[in-house]
Amino acid sequence: MTVLLMANGADGWVKSVHNIYQYIYWQQSQQAWEDFFREEELAAVRHALAENKDLQRQDIDRIKRARRAEIALGDMQPPKVEPFEFFIIPDSTEATIEPLGVGYYDPNTGEMEVATWEEVKHLLN
Repeated sequence: MTVLLMANGADGWVKSVHNIYQYIYWQQSQQAWEDFFREEELAAVRHALAENKDLQRQDIDRIKRARRAEIALGDMQPPKVEPFEFFIIPDSTEATIEPLGVGYYDPNTGEMEVATWEEVKHLLN
C-alpha cells in the first residue's frame, strides 16, 4: 500500500503512522466480517437445502438474513494487524530516488523506530 503523508513535527508524524495503522485495521476488520458472514450464511443455506431441496430464492435470502441477525460481535475474533515497516521517500518526479528514511511500527506496543536511509543503506549491501 502506498500512502502520501504530510506531518508537522514529531507528534504529527507519530499520530499519522497510528492513523495508518487504524485504517489498515479497519480494512482488515471489514474484510474479516464480510468473509465470516458469507461463510455463516453459506453454512445455513446448505443446512436448509439438505433438509429441503425445493427452497425458493426468497427462502434462501430469508435464511441468510436470519443467520446474519443471529451473529454476535463475540462470534469472531478481530484480526490482528502485524507490525509493519515503512519507507519515507521524497516527493519527486525523478526516475530513481532514494528513501529519506525507513521505519518500523508495532501497533500492539505503540513502538516506533525510524532511521535515516544513510544509517541503514550500508546494512543492505
